[in-house]
Order: sequence, then C-alpha cells, then structure tokens
Amino acid sequence: MKKNLTRILFGILLIIAAIVLLGNSFGWWNVIDVKGWWTVFLIIPGIAGIINYGFNAWNTCLVVIGSWFLASEQNWIPEAVSDNILWICILLFIGIKLVISPFKKPRIPSKPVVLDGVKGANDSNNTINYTAVFGGMEVSNSSQSLCGGTVSAIFGGATIDLRNAVPVNGAVIEVNAIFGGVDIYIPENCRIQANGLPLFGGFDCKVRSQNDVSLPLLTIKYTSILGGVEIK
Repeated sequence: MKKNLTRILFGILLIIAAIVLLGNSFGWWNVIDVKGWWTVFLIIPGIAGIINYGFNAWNTCLVVIGSWFLASEQNWIPEAVSDNILWICILLFIGIKLVISPFKKPRIPSKPVVLDGVKGANDSNNTINYTAVFGGMEVSNSSQSLCGGTVSAIFGGATIDLRNAVPVNGAVIEVNAIFGGVDIYIPENCRIQANGLPLFGGFDCKVRSQNDVSLPLLTIKYTSILGGVEIK
C-alpha cells in the first residue's frame, strides 16, 4: 500500500481538481479565484514522495518550491523579494549539486567504450550516482554486485547501460527526470519492479516480465516531472 501512496494521493488530487473545475463551470463556487491553488500539484506529490521514499532532494524541492509559490501568490512574501530569492535558491541548489556530485558519484575512466551501440564511459562500481545537468551522459556499468544508486537528469539526458551488470537481490535505483530524460538498459538476469509518479511526464517499461523468484529483484523508483524515464 505504501508504494502506491503517491499514485493514490495524486489520483485523489485529480478527482478534487475535476470537481472544483466542474463546480466553477456551473457557478456553484469560484475556487479558482483562490490565488496559488495550482501549487497543490507540486506540494502534494512532494509530500507523498517523502512519505513513500523518505526525504531526498527532489521531493523536498517540490514541497519547498510549491510552498514558495503559494506564499508568493498569497502575498505573504513581497513580490520583488520572492522572485529574487527563488531564483537565487534555484541557482544555489544547482550549484551545490554540481560541486558535491563529483565527490559522491563513482570515478569513471575517461576512455570511452562501445557496448551494444551505447557509447560512453565504462564503470564497475557497485553503487551508481550519475547526474546530467544541462547536458548528456552515457555510461555502461559492469558491476557484478550492483547494489543500486541514483540517476538524475535535469534539463539534460542520461543513458545508463546495465546489461553487463549483475544486481544483488533488493537493489534499488532512484531515477529523477526533471525537464530531461533517462534511459536505462536493464540486465536480463533479474526481476524488475517499478514504482513512482510521472508528474506531467512519462514512464515506459519495455522490459519483459520475469517470474523466476530465484532471480534478484531490482526496484526502480522514479520521479518524472515534465520529463521521461524509459526502462529497456
């Protein structure tokens, strides 16, 4: 039940939005005049993501940005101050991520390799941490004990090839596509479980379902905001 909480809450949110719009159309009420009503589409998925997966940068950002826009629309914060500080915070967040990420993600040799048509760097670390910001990256991982990790694309694209990797049972990969796209090639020797929320984005899993319980289970937890995640 917990893993479906985000979808349930977002579904309820869409139903409420439909009822509100219907009531406005018939003149029963005028809720749309409430400034910042649309921010619930950021705040509620963010809160649901925190409940479902715990605190992470993306869920927290949804709540913070949604709350900030709500406060701005309600004039709780002066307009000039609101706009300036919001962009400063966004730039600061991206800057900190860019500075910190090289120390967290595994070191990848600079020599490119070609693996079944996917060209990029070769990596064999057991825990992955790949981030593409305003650009693209292509990485092939051949770890024989893949524990999971994080793949993020912000205004960019990431292609991650795991077909030569061997995941451990219970490995979890968190995928975030914010105004970007992530393609992940999954090894055949594992079962796949995917859950998450495409918020004005998309998710597509083209992997054939494996029913052999002896195979390790690899879980994909995704967040897609105006972006796309594809499992191949």
